[in-house]
Amino acid sequence: MKKKQVVLLLGLVALAAVSYTQGMAAGGVVFVLFLIGLAIVQAKKLFASKAGLRNLEGLQARYGFATMIARAEKRMPQTDAFHFVVLGDTRKRMKTANMIFAAAKEDNPVVIFHTGDIVRGGTPSEYLDSLTPLVDLVDPIPVLSVPGNHERGAWRDYAGFKALHGGERFTFELGNCLFVGINNSTRAGVTDGDMQYLEQALSGSKAVHKYVFYHIPPLFFEAMFVVDRPRRGYKKNQDACHQLFIRHAVTEVFMAHIHGYATELIDGVRYTLTAGGGAKLSPRVREGGRFHHYLIRHVNGAAVRRELVKMTGNGWERLEEV
Repeated sequence: MKKKQVVLLLGLVALAAVSYTQGMAAGGVVFVLFLIGLAIVQAKKLFASKAGLRNLEGLQARYGFATMIARAEKRMPQTDAFHFVVLGDTRKRMKTANMIFAAAKEDNPVVIFHTGDIVRGGTPSEYLDSLTPLVDLVDPIPVLSVPGNHERGAWRDYAGFKALHGGERFTFELGNCLFVGINNSTRAGVTDGDMQYLEQALSGSKAVHKYVFYHIPPLFFEAMFVVDRPRRGYKKNQDACHQLFIRHAVTEVFMAHIHGYATELIDGVRYTLTAGGGAKLSPRVREGGRFHHYLIRHVNGAAVRRELVKMTGNGWERLEEV
């Protein structure tokens, strides 16, 4: 049970107990006091959020997209041979996340991509507790993230994420690779505006390899690796988005949201779930995909080698992905 659900349940139990023992009038008083308490707590959160946003904006020069992209460009070798790391769903499980980030740093990639769910509720303070320490840990390797549903914040507007990163989308090229990230974690999923952004980014590039990052998998891909219902993948524009990826020869789409690992080649486009960055693993993922991990993509001209680095009880196991 989530904390909010526990609080509401305890409030209802207290209300029922008072109403039963003291009468409905006393129960009504308890109910009003309970609502006032919730309103005070929410008001404090909103006040703290406003102050925290200003703090995050002040850190944008260090952690923002523009800075990270510039750092990645400076780290690029003179050839098209380089490698990058992808991982996701670290949440606030810092012990495991620190181990994964530390291991990824040892691989010395040009850049690390995070597929979302960096924090728990999207409050400004959480970014300072759960994201910036990981970015500092792998310094000077840059880290670029797409927002997950847990980054939504108090007003569900991703204000904290945007304040720290300077936006919620990115597009840039390294060598012969294009990287595009969007936010598909709102209630609208992949919007028409997202479709236009993807179309423009993908059609405007002559890159050999094209990579897309967003948090929530499409429903048709989720159905290939989960073992229960109901599904949690996005529906709106999933078919149109897939056709767009086919048309522009997207190499791979990276996602998270459901904690584990899965990958499928669908109509020439590879969809890969990498959500084992630290969060508790999901029983919804088929058994063979329940492990903490990160991914490496080794680019060498027209060739790409796909490596899975899996956390085991004895350390790390490196596997060639199929």
